[in-house]
Amino acid sequence: MSDAGAPLHVLVGADIGGTSSKVAVGLAGGPVLSFATGPGGNIRSSPGSVRANLAQTLAAALEDARAREPGLGGVFEASGFFGMAGAGTGEPVREVLDVTAAAWADVGLPGRPQVRGDLTIAYAAAAEAPDGMLLLSGTGAVACRVGVPDRVRGAIGPARDSWAGLEVTTRCDGMGWILGDGGSAVWIGLAGLRAAAAQLDGRGPGTALTAAVLDWAGVPDSVEARQALVVAVHSMAPAQYGAVAPLVASLATAGDEVAGVIIADAVAALAGTAQVVADPIPAEIVLAGSLLTTDGPVRDGVRAALATGFPAAPLRTAEMPVVGALRLAAAEAGWPVGGPADLAAMVRAVTQ
Repeated sequence: MSDAGAPLHVLVGADIGGTSSKVAVGLAGGPVLSFATGPGGNIRSSPGSVRANLAQTLAAALEDARAREPGLGGVFEASGFFGMAGAGTGEPVREVLDVTAAAWADVGLPGRPQVRGDLTIAYAAAAEAPDGMLLLSGTGAVACRVGVPDRVRGAIGPARDSWAGLEVTTRCDGMGWILGDGGSAVWIGLAGLRAAAAQLDGRGPGTALTAAVLDWAGVPDSVEARQALVVAVHSMAPAQYGAVAPLVASLATAGDEVAGVIIADAVAALAGTAQVVADPIPAEIVLAGSLLTTDGPVRDGVRAALATGFPAAPLRTAEMPVVGALRLAAAEAGWPVGGPADLAAMVRAVTQ
């Protein structure tokens, strides 16, 4: 129990992806008590029961939290915020709301969680103010403006935290590997595969990508390599093409001309996507996704392009989206909202 016998104010933040989910549990105002990972929870692409997957990860996080805070064994108030891949940018579809509420109830949590798309929590994981732009490049790629619309701010009233009601207001791309995702890992990987295929087919220039791609695909470098590569690639899920992106980036850094062109095109695509949602000029820009949060030529090129295009906008990095979920869980309940750096440090402390 907290001071004066009042129930504990418990925060549950969840970053739910297609292949894995991450859940953090903490108290309003700190500390973060636990962090757990588990199977994915995208209703469109994750294998198994999404409800069971989410309940499994929630239960693991709660078990660890109770070990650190005995008060969680009694009566407490809980506020949960789920950033969920596949939930969309607006109000989630009924199936998403139902499955998350069911998993929440399965582990005995009171009430029900707020659910939004994963872009919102990525922004909140690093931003200083609830009004700016997010640019993400990982398996997919998307740019969006994030804020609290006037209609939402008016509905929740001035007494609520300024982060309450945060949502994606405008977006560009995130259309999937067939129709878009320009500059994403899959986009770069496909370009690398096509460059290798073009050399093998005699219609493209020589590139170190060819040998690297054949080795990655497990195809012997022989007269049959062309057809063997076709067979290998067509048996893969599209997300697997993204594994070629690090090869392209490494060879571009080493000076391979073909790989360098692919990376330059990826940077231009991402900068162009950001430009579509950049009116009015954002006060700050958050970078998310593996290609923009880890060192490499894509990250370097995009940061340089954004610094030139938006010199007054600070560039921030969303390394732990679950931090944004904790912040928004607190905001929606009207409880203290910690800063992203402090919350990230607390999450790291319980993951070690």
